Amino acid sequence: TYGKAVFFLKSEAATHRVVKQGISIGGTYVPVEPLTGLGTKVVLSNVPPFLGDHLLRPHLEAPGVIKSPISLIPLECRDPTLRHILSFCCQVLVLLPDCGDVEGSFEVSYEDTSCKIFYSLEGVCCYGCREPGHIRKNCQLAPA
Repeated sequence: TYGKAVFFLKSEAATHRVVKQGISIGGTYVPVEPLTGLGTKVVLSNVPPFLGDHLLRPHLEAPGVIKSPISLIPLECRDPTLRHILSFCCQVLVLLPDCGDVEGSFEVSYEDTSCKIFYSLEGVCCYGCREPGHIRKNCQLAPA
């Protein structure tokens, strides 16, 4: 059967070189293709655990193609007895057209209520200063 292998190289320059030249394994030339089409990680927040994926999918499929299952993000408690607790966040890989930074929200109806779901690319944004990479309780700029 035909299989593929994934290689992680030290630098982007090395990756470009190997894609252009190929590699030799055991004296046999092997062409290398770039890893493409995986999608961009979209992080959804304020997602109650009772909302099914079937309610989120239409909003994610509108701008692109879903490339992975929608997976819940654990709360990451250090206490082993609390590690089963989930955050109200989930993530999914979506193949999006090149549209720069994407963030926003959409509404999902469930039974007699409406849930506002927020989305952003690649990671967590602070609700205090709106900067990526940290959350509000660790923010130096947001008021206490």
